Amino acid sequence: MDTTMFSGSTLLLKRAFKPLAAAMIISTLAVSPVMASQGKAVDDVKVISLQEREAANELSALFADVKTLSASFDQHTLDDGGKRLQESQGTMLLKRPDLFRWIVTEPFPQEVVSNGHRVSYYDKDLDQVTLQDMDKRTSATPALLLSGDTTEILDQFIVKMSKASGEHLFTLTPKSNDSPFQELQVSFKDKILKDMVLLDTLGSRTRIHFSDVKINVKAKDRDFELYVPPGTDVIDQTSTALNTPKPKK
Repeated sequence: MDTTMFSGSTLLLKRAFKPLAAAMIISTLAVSPVMASQGKAVDDVKVISLQEREAANELSALFADVKTLSASFDQHTLDDGGKRLQESQGTMLLKRPDLFRWIVTEPFPQEVVSNGHRVSYYDKDLDQVTLQDMDKRTSATPALLLSGDTTEILDQFIVKMSKASGEHLFTLTPKSNDSPFQELQVSFKDKILKDMVLLDTLGSRTRIHFSDVKINVKAKDRDFELYVPPGTDVIDQTSTALNTPKPKK
């Protein structure tokens, strides 16, 4: 997860996430438009083509029975010339519709946590947390793309799909001209999440490979609350006061 250089919130994210690749997806998409208004189904959206409608329906179907999802990930970021900039590893846990925990374990420990109302960015080495409301800046992160209502994506993306040997590849292109990324690809193998690839506006490409993917594992809402240790530097950009209860044992 890695570089967005176009807003004050992004500068704070860059301070909070030292490894360029570790912050790529979350921080780049943190300023992208909200995905869609609530309650609108694919059939109610003006779709450009039957192929795009089919692609959106296929993507929605792959998540139709998913309530929770956990996985390990390996992430690599390349510049526009193909040179490797950074790599990271970690785990993720999400619960639909809007809860997720993204943990980077290597090379620097970091966490990105959404409790459905607020997104918390925690850098353990810097001993710093950045808090943001769940709004237009944060609602289109990949974890939220996975945990949200995927039938709504046609409001914000042009969707294409290809199939081969049990694999589904979806390519999402933002309709907004001011989006910080050019393209997002999501691939599945035998209906299981496999990879995500993001091409940003500077030409950098980030690939996240998922492994040990588990569907509908047990997860409670309190698993998506970030406990902030005393003495941690908190940058609160939310509209409400910080209220982070200690998780129950």
